[in-house]
Amino acid sequence: SNIPALVFLGLHLLMTDPATSPRSNVGRVIFGSVYGVLTFVAYGILSHFDTYTVYDKLLPIPVLNLCVRWIDRVAASRAFDFIRRIERAFQPRRLNLTAMSAWAVLFAVMLSTGFVEAPHEGSTYAFWKKALDEGRPGAAKGLVNTLLFEGRNDNAAALNELGVIYAQGKFVEKDPAKALRYFGMACKLGDVASSANIAKLFLDAPAAKEGVVVKLAFDQIERACAAGVSDATQGSMHQLLGRAYEEGHGRPLDPAKARMHYERGCASGDELSCSCVRRLDGARAAQGAPGN
Repeated sequence: SNIPALVFLGLHLLMTDPATSPRSNVGRVIFGSVYGVLTFVAYGILSHFDTYTVYDKLLPIPVLNLCVRWIDRVAASRAFDFIRRIERAFQPRRLNLTAMSAWAVLFAVMLSTGFVEAPHEGSTYAFWKKALDEGRPGAAKGLVNTLLFEGRNDNAAALNELGVIYAQGKFVEKDPAKALRYFGMACKLGDVASSANIAKLFLDAPAAKEGVVVKLAFDQIERACAAGVSDATQGSMHQLLGRAYEEGHGRPLDPAKARMHYERGCASGDELSCSCVRRLDGARAAQGAPGN
């Protein structure tokens, strides 16, 4: 279900194990209520210090174990007499049957509403992206964690998005090296968008050395352009190749190929490619050479 099995079993054992829980039913109700509150408090503290929040369910237990006798004394006070009167109105067997029936109804509702084995919306990129757009607290961290989880499952789009996040440094510390690593992982999975991002980073760093990943990225862009990528990205892909051939950085120096890719990018509607064509035409005119 959407409630982790370990959490459910842990709560159940805490309520029923005589060694770790109060002896009276009223005490167990208090025990469980305090445990729930302390779990939220522990989660908030762990989140604030940016550490593992999985321990939020474990940290309250030692505190509660030390308070079991005190909780039993509180449960025996007159403040809870009304609960004990209700409890005494039922025979033990009937009370047990009532509890079992309540659990049965709860699980039936969970089954009928799709709560059992349903995908949790908090595990999706769309959920955290919406939360981030709405300015919700913890949304940025949730988004990054979701992308990291997807990336571990070889999701190229998630890896590329992680690269973009670290390259821009909008809500994480800007880290070009980490961005390039994520782009490279996505590129090796055949993601053309990440190849384009690698090419941009490489071309913006004239002193950068061409490595295996950079060569792979440009090769993928070449193949994508030859195969005819979508209109939304075709122009920018040609512009990157044109720049690489013009500068001899990432591709062999080849002015003719550079112009060809700029012209194809311009024909695809990429304004940057069109400006490159105009720049080349202006340079030719200044040198007295006829344009195309």
